[in-house]
Amino acid sequence: MLVVNYYQTLIDVALFLFFVIGAKVIALFTIRVKKPAVPYVRHLLWQGYAVWWLVSGIVQIPPWVVTHSPAHLGQVLYRHDPPRVVAFYHFFLAWWTARPITWNILVILVQILVGLMLITEEEDLAGRITLVVAGIWSFLVWLIPEALGHLLGVPLSAVPGAPGAGLVAAGIAAILLVPPRHWHVEKTPRGIRQIIAVYCALAALVQMNPWSGLWGPDIRKIFAYSPVSGVQKIIGMAAQIAHNIPEVYNLGLSIYFLILAVALWRNGNRWLLIGMASVLWLWIWLTGQGLGLVPAIGDNLNMAPLVLWLIAITVGRPMGMTKNRGRLG
Repeated sequence: MLVVNYYQTLIDVALFLFFVIGAKVIALFTIRVKKPAVPYVRHLLWQGYAVWWLVSGIVQIPPWVVTHSPAHLGQVLYRHDPPRVVAFYHFFLAWWTARPITWNILVILVQILVGLMLITEEEDLAGRITLVVAGIWSFLVWLIPEALGHLLGVPLSAVPGAPGAGLVAAGIAAILLVPPRHWHVEKTPRGIRQIIAVYCALAALVQMNPWSGLWGPDIRKIFAYSPVSGVQKIIGMAAQIAHNIPEVYNLGLSIYFLILAVALWRNGNRWLLIGMASVLWLWIWLTGQGLGLVPAIGDNLNMAPLVLWLIAITVGRPMGMTKNRGRLG
């Protein structure tokens, strides 16, 4: 009955969104605003970030976090965290499960509207206000539903998404809030790429930790659980392989993280780097984050797509990346 009520309410909300989107489309075709000249890499980061928000809202639609009791929801959201962490977030679990339909639809609306506003209001005042909302929202998601990005979880690994999609999303919002005139077409992308390189190096060191349990049966804990049967079947097979040869699997992940860190820091052939990064991060997104098709509250697509997009737009020196897009208004 709860799920039926949820979908009935969702249909009403979908009608509201239909008219909002329609009005926005009409406004786009009737009101022309000159965009400021910005580095093309900034434009790509903005639009990729917007799409991530929009799709995250769509992925929130299934009622995976609507029908649970507080105890069950705690097991779903905080499966990587120790009991003391889950107990700390009991207030949030009780608050959510008291009105799950209302809160889940609110989370859907926030993410979809943020995505739509970012897509249509790039570099405008409304777009910058939306970035502030996106940053605050992401930080709150990182703080509560993500439990500090599961940094207190055991075993700690980048594969399930540490240090958290919310933290990365808030960081991107902060980067985009820097006015375009302060974006250096060489230094800014290089700085982003080097930050990711350092992150990959740290991920390798954490993965190599001999006391983490990742060298033994605990390696199964870094694999996601997805309610989508096809996705879960693939994850299950990968988890079984890792369980059978944990030393080989964990060492392979550690070495790949380290190789990618060095390659990103040195920078080289754009397509080779994108290919290398795609192999690792798409595999992580599938096995550790369930392609975003897992029970979550906010920032549903998780961290891997954001990291991979940051890599794709900052590596090498692709033609046009450092040129300005738009005209001076």
